[in-house]
Amino acid sequence: MSRVSEILNNEIDEIATFIQNSIKENKVPWQKGWNTTYGIPHNPYTGSVYSGYNEDLIYCNSLRFGYKTNAYLTFNNVKDLGGKVKKGEKAHYLFKYTSAPLSKKEKEALIEGYKDENLKDPPQSFLDELDVMQKDICRVFPVFNLDQCEIDLKKLESHQAKKGILSNLELLNQQKNFKNRNCRIYFREL
Repeated sequence: MSRVSEILNNEIDEIATFIQNSIKENKVPWQKGWNTTYGIPHNPYTGSVYSGYNEDLIYCNSLRFGYKTNAYLTFNNVKDLGGKVKKGEKAHYLFKYTSAPLSKKEKEALIEGYKDENLKDPPQSFLDELDVMQKDICRVFPVFNLDQCEIDLKKLESHQAKKGILSNLELLNQQKNFKNRNCRIYFREL
């Protein structure tokens, strides 16, 4: 199993356990509306707003660990602000999906596979297609909630002003489609 798969599986298991335990204890903290306390999941250093699965991970982590915000920074963001991650704090992992051209080795493997299957050299159209073919890549990156960090918030605000990055309140006002969503959660048998 790859490192990314292992991290993804661990995150999913931890979130599922949190939700299952909350249901067993008759506590459903997510019913109060996502945007009431924590704000939109974002990186206050870059201004990036997290979406998709990363958004859900952030919401759940903020609930699980009692964070006061949905603002998450990378280690380098914290370092750039002259801050540090509090001793003993562990990173949370987010995922980024990208694509990249096939490597020479991957193209050669596909050509060999074609030859093995068809017992002949591939046509030029197959070879041309290899030049534009992309592979999907899942990258994992560690982040820390603002509550896990010791940083000078005035430095962060100064950085945001200099770079034209919106604050969390401004992000909320600009998110026209930000509404509570109806979510379905499926559990596998343990």
